[in-house]
Amino acid sequence: MIDPEPQQTPFRRPTHWHTRGILWGLWVYLATLGVAGLALAYMPVGNTRTMLFLLPFLAALLMICTTYWVYHACDDHLRQKILRSVARTAVFMVLATLGYFCLELMGYPRQSMIIVNLTGWVVFCIQLLVVLSRGKEQGAPRFDQH
Repeated sequence: MIDPEPQQTPFRRPTHWHTRGILWGLWVYLATLGVAGLALAYMPVGNTRTMLFLLPFLAALLMICTTYWVYHACDDHLRQKILRSVARTAVFMVLATLGYFCLELMGYPRQSMIIVNLTGWVVFCIQLLVVLSRGKEQGAPRFDQH
């Protein structure tokens, strides 16, 4: 039997904790990446250097978990906007990777792909913060109000 009135998810507005989680997660990722770069340059080969080199992967996992937490804390309207941000970032990453590949073929020096990765994370975080700030300011109308 068809339900005459579809169930609508309740409106949930993002809080300052979501914004702080994204900002702190990005800061941790960038800081651990810097520490890993310094460790590769200045530390002798050993277990500590290997651990510092692997630390940015844990910070990236933290960013993924934070994004998942923010995604599930929002209503369907903001979830759709977050997914659009993911799609825009994916298109940006594809264009940046392929574009720089073509530039390398034309004679530009080879660069580490971490530059594209960093730029992609920053672009995604900026888009996510814009989505959350607009969700806080405007907000969608509550479903129980007409």
